[in-house]
Amino acid sequence: MSALANGWWRTALLIVACSCSVGASAESVTASARVQRLVELCQLWGTVKWVHPQLASAQIDWDDALARTIAKVDVATSDTQYRAAVDELLAVLNDPATRTVDSRAALSARSVDPIPASIRWTGDRIALLTVPDPNYFIAVTGRIELLARMFDEARRARAAILDLRGNPRVDPVTDRVLNQAFAGLLRESLAGLVGAKFTESSIRYRVHSGFAPGGDASSGGYFSAFVSREGTSAGGGDSARPGPPVFILTDANVSHLLPLLDGLQTAGLASVIHSGEPTFDGGPMLPLSFPEFTALVRVGELIHADGSLGFHPDLVQPALGRVDGAMEAVLTAARSGRLLARPPRPTASSTSPPALPRRQDAYATREYRLVALFEFWNTIHWFFPYQQLMDRSWNDLLAEYIPRIEAARDALEYHLTIAELATHLQDSHVVVSSPVLDDYVGRHVAPLRVKLVENATVIVGMWGAAARQKRTLQIGDAIVSIDGEPVEVRRSRLARYLPASTPQALHRKVDRALLLGPPGSVAVLGVERRDGTKFVARVPRGEVGEPARQTPSYAVLEQGYGYFDLTRLGPQELDRAFAAVRDTPALILDMRGYPRGIFFELAARLATKPAVAARFERPELHAIEFQTPIARKFTQSIVPDARGAYRGKVVMLINEDAISQSEHTALFVEAATDVTFIGSPTNGANGDVTSVALPGGIDVRFSGHDVRHGDGRQLQRMGIQPHIVATPTLAGIRSGRDEVLDRAIEFLKASLP
Repeated sequence: MSALANGWWRTALLIVACSCSVGASAESVTASARVQRLVELCQLWGTVKWVHPQLASAQIDWDDALARTIAKVDVATSDTQYRAAVDELLAVLNDPATRTVDSRAALSARSVDPIPASIRWTGDRIALLTVPDPNYFIAVTGRIELLARMFDEARRARAAILDLRGNPRVDPVTDRVLNQAFAGLLRESLAGLVGAKFTESSIRYRVHSGFAPGGDASSGGYFSAFVSREGTSAGGGDSARPGPPVFILTDANVSHLLPLLDGLQTAGLASVIHSGEPTFDGGPMLPLSFPEFTALVRVGELIHADGSLGFHPDLVQPALGRVDGAMEAVLTAARSGRLLARPPRPTASSTSPPALPRRQDAYATREYRLVALFEFWNTIHWFFPYQQLMDRSWNDLLAEYIPRIEAARDALEYHLTIAELATHLQDSHVVVSSPVLDDYVGRHVAPLRVKLVENATVIVGMWGAAARQKRTLQIGDAIVSIDGEPVEVRRSRLARYLPASTPQALHRKVDRALLLGPPGSVAVLGVERRDGTKFVARVPRGEVGEPARQTPSYAVLEQGYGYFDLTRLGPQELDRAFAAVRDTPALILDMRGYPRGIFFELAARLATKPAVAARFERPELHAIEFQTPIARKFTQSIVPDARGAYRGKVVMLINEDAISQSEHTALFVEAATDVTFIGSPTNGANGDVTSVALPGGIDVRFSGHDVRHGDGRQLQRMGIQPHIVATPTLAGIRSGRDEVLDRAIEFLKASLP
């Protein structure tokens, strides 16, 4: 069983286990079976979405097709009806090769003994080589040479016909390993039959390197594209050979032969006659096994040098009754000694079709809510790089959330359920946003910064209207209620919907959401002062701002140590900043916040030798190798500045406000010099953000790269760990002290001469 299928089976077993463990009734078992069918449908729909070429080159409403199929799966009372609904979904692709087949029939076919190949001659010296079963040449040692001997014997023929009409007892794609082996054998042996060299046709398939956000720029460089894999050279030799061979085939056992036969066709070295209407066009197939059926999904298409697509036989000849019409056509072509006239091929479009607009109003229905869930689940399943760090399996969560999404009573409950599912990613980069959620959490903030300190929600900064109320509100005051809701209740309610990598990251997200409210509203705050006095303060919401730090962006502190505030120091100031601190014995880098993109330049001024600062990895899906996950890996390195490195001791101040690029800056500094981190662990979220737009107006951002320390250590869900722990206290906040900076100065005084 493939790695892809293994994850799906875990979900199925979980559902069965849950049902059996509670002694479920027949009705509950039926409900579990229905959910399992939806799980399978989700996985199939998502796989087809990422691999099938039609969904990148044709305008197909794949969302709408899924919604209609969900409704049919719900009312299916048998496996036959369920499979018929899936076949209707796949039919939307207009690709006869992509379909379902009977899994049990394919399995039983493998036990059938292979049918021998043969060669016979007509009276006018035409060699008829019949290969009804490729396993005849693969299964037993010694038969490999038989095909080559058959081709050698056919050299003395006036013409050669290769009858490759497969054994209908063998599934054409499930036995793909067998077919690939026979295609390779045929390629190697053709030199005995085809005098000139030729190249197999190329295969065009889809590649997704990370998740490319639709319409939004991303720093990650993620992309989706078509990639062409060039065909292998074959044929050759200079011995006498018959005229151009004629191949006769059906769909059975040909999927891996078509690039070879198409290459012969294109080079003018053979004719191909198809018995019956062809359904394969040369693209390789991906089998996906489910309990009720096997789905065969096309994952590529033939592409030629002129841009034309697909395999097109020279002649399609039906076999009628006991009269072998295909063979009669072949004999006629062989006796003429000329190639058949090749039909024109369709040309690939140079541009992708425009995306179909989503019917946002439709997502109030249960079916379309499930469409959104399925798209979200599949996007994360294939493109989220940190799944191995999640506390719960993403596969298991799908079955759990299908009934919850179905049960959502209104838009708010639906949007909140998606947000709650997103918290399981445990990635602080994950932000679930929508107008509905904005209204629930609030759009405007009161001009206060609060922080959880010693289990109290404390004011640590003010601006605007709040700063003008200094007689009423003070730094260090504790907020005990907001708009009549106890702050502990509010914190718990919001935390349920806020994804976070670490506990400190969740506290930070909640801190920033606590004071949000409707536009133009007034935050009614229950406040408790240090002496126990309680009062109510009213602060208008809506003023954008930040509490300002009292330190400069760069300076030499009175203790003689250099200081850079990396949240304000920009690239244009960096030279002046290093000049100012050049002769100081130590440099304090304040990374308690978000930087301004100077990590490369900063590290170059601290390093004495090149070093790897960060290692990146992202999922990369190649449709042809879909069941073998591929990771695109690269590194970022430091190149020392030619002007020389800063020679003093380096300290970096950190806390949970250091997220993403802040943590990346820390990676570069630790690779450049012997830095001492002082403060508390950083947020624990790094990796260029990407986003998926879900039906119903929901946007979900998430990390697209797995980013690690230069030596390979984990960063995500851990953060940068301090060498010296220092955190704010209530007493320190109320007295106006920066206890983390104070601890750094204390450390430097004790450690430097």
